[in-house]
Amino acid sequence: ASLLDSGSLLKWKVLLNVLILCIGLAYAFKVVLSMYPDAIEVFGWPVFFARMGGMMAACWTGILYWTMAREFLSGLYRCTRGRSVLVAPLDGHKDLHIMSGMALCATAVEHTVAHMIGTVPGIMKAEDASKLNEVVGCANKNTTSGYITGADLSFLQWPSCPFETVPRTIEEVLFKTVPGLTGVLLLVLLYAIYYTGRDERRKKHFDLFWYVHNVGIILWPVLLFIHGTNGWIGVGFPLVAFTAFLPIALYAWNRVCRGLRYYLFVGKAVKIIHARVRPGKGGGPDGALTYLRISPPPYLWNFKPGMYAFICMPQYAPLQWHPFTICSGKDDPTVDFLIAGVGDWTRELARCCLETKEKNSPLPMVALDGP
Repeated sequence: ASLLDSGSLLKWKVLLNVLILCIGLAYAFKVVLSMYPDAIEVFGWPVFFARMGGMMAACWTGILYWTMAREFLSGLYRCTRGRSVLVAPLDGHKDLHIMSGMALCATAVEHTVAHMIGTVPGIMKAEDASKLNEVVGCANKNTTSGYITGADLSFLQWPSCPFETVPRTIEEVLFKTVPGLTGVLLLVLLYAIYYTGRDERRKKHFDLFWYVHNVGIILWPVLLFIHGTNGWIGVGFPLVAFTAFLPIALYAWNRVCRGLRYYLFVGKAVKIIHARVRPGKGGGPDGALTYLRISPPPYLWNFKPGMYAFICMPQYAPLQWHPFTICSGKDDPTVDFLIAGVGDWTRELARCCLETKEKNSPLPMVALDGP
């Protein structure tokens, strides 16, 4: 906490915002003023801000997935040797994740508004298809400087490029083109994630929050990739592939490791060795304090005191993983946790452990992920 209070994390936040703004501006200058100088005549200056917002949204997507790649972050943390400047963004990855989500929403809205007041009217007002084909990159691949021609994504383009007809209504632009339709779906997905992720809704409906977020984790980069495949005003390849491929790959590796720990060790090498419960209100699980000693995974596991790990109780909620601070030492034979019964999941854990004592039933099955 001291590292976060020192202001180091705030400096990283400012640095990230300034850096991504500069990247967005540089990209917009290159694409609009260098690669497509005639685009402003057709679509107006909003196309500049649409390109800037698109690049920034792609960059924030990369930061979002980087903050979720816990295996990578843990490995990086071990290499910092306590340097506060380097530790702050790792220690504060949750804060960076939230900030990145908010920044992604802002840049996505800016990108959308710019297209709606510039690109969409420009398309609908074009004299004919040949006028559009003079401007868009996918119709001039070999003559547009900087346009990537090595990858053929034409099977994802709709309508085909070069244009044969001009979309004349806003419905045609939004729902009968790949950029329009995927853009609408991305906004719907972004709003669903925002709506279910707000504090009060997340606390009341955690399952809904969890499922929407995990569906979004898969759909967002896929839709964002398809969104950029038409190559109308761009570099000829989806930006998210450049800005987020590595973070997404790191996050995917994190999920692979979690799956391996789950299927190899749950109920076998990983199990609750000892559980002690201090009952809560009325002698029940509400407000109870549960002390767990769990046997650690024999592989894919390495931690230092003060780290946290995720616990899953598959018999109750097989897809939910909850973070708790490890309160045992590095050389202890078990991984210990002290868990307060303040939510549905933690109360259920306390209830199961209390039942074990009262009814001599088995302790609940658990899985570990992390640290």
